[in-house]
Amino acid sequence: MISHPNQCFYKGLGYMNAKDEKIIPNECIKALCREDGSILFAGCGTHLSERPCKMIKGDLTQDYPECCPHAICE
Repeated sequence: MISHPNQCFYKGLGYMNAKDEKIIPNECIKALCREDGSILFAGCGTHLSERPCKMIKGDLTQDYPECCPHAICE
């Protein structure tokens, strides 16, 4: 494996420079390239709602974090 200082590689995203952020296509996840070559992933996490609220499915046509499921309370 070739070393690329200040870069990260993730299949499907390719190479990213340190501090770059990219959205993983068709998933509600953001990838952040760190200066040490590691990648920090941010996703939606777990959501819970109670009445009168209801959970709305995420919309993968939107970028993170707008693509995450969320609660709507009436």
